[in-house]
Amino acid sequence: LQACYRSPSLLPPRSAVPLHQRRARPRVKKMASRTPTKKRATPASARVTDSSKKSGKKFGGFAYAGADAAPRRALNFVDDGSASDDDDIFVPVATHKLVGYKREGETEPAPHAAAIFDLARRVCVVPRDFEAQHKYGPKSGICHEERVANAYLAGMLEGGDEELRRSLKRLVDRREYAEAVELCAAN
Repeated sequence: LQACYRSPSLLPPRSAVPLHQRRARPRVKKMASRTPTKKRATPASARVTDSSKKSGKKFGGFAYAGADAAPRRALNFVDDGSASDDDDIFVPVATHKLVGYKREGETEPAPHAAAIFDLARRVCVVPRDFEAQHKYGPKSGICHEERVANAYLAGMLEGGDEELRRSLKRLVDRREYAEAVELCAAN
C-alpha cells in the first residue's frame, strides 16, 4: 500500500493545491527607461584642425565634410635625407616607467651584459628603431643594453660571426659569465 503512494502517477497534481497555499511569485517592477525625456544639449563643437577639414558643414555640433565641401588639404612632409634626426622616433616614456624599462645609459648593466652589448654594437647592425620594435623581446624589468645583448644572443641582429655568437650563448646559458666577458674582450 505504501508503494502506491510513492508512485508519481498517484500524487495529486499541482493544480490540486488550493490557491491560498501556493507561494505567490514576486512581482517585478518595471524599471524606468534610461532614455531621458528631455533632449540633451548638443555637444560643443569639435576642434577641427587644418588637416582634417578645410570647409564643411556643421552636423549635431561636429564638423563633417559634405559632398559639396572643398577637398582636404594634404600635409607635405619633406625628408631632408639626414639620418641624424632622432626627433621623429616616438619614445613611450610613460610605458617605460610603468614596466621598469631603462633606456641606454640610464643604468649600469651586469658586466657580462655590458661586454656582450659592446660586442653586439661593434659587430652587428642595431636598428635605429630598436626600442620601438617588439620583435626584439619584452621591455619589462630590463634595460636597453640587456635587451640588445639578448637579441644578439638569440640571433635577431644582422651581422657578426655566427660561431662566436653560439659560443657566447653557450657560456651565458651555463652561467659562466667571466669566460663570456673574456671572449667578448678577445674579439
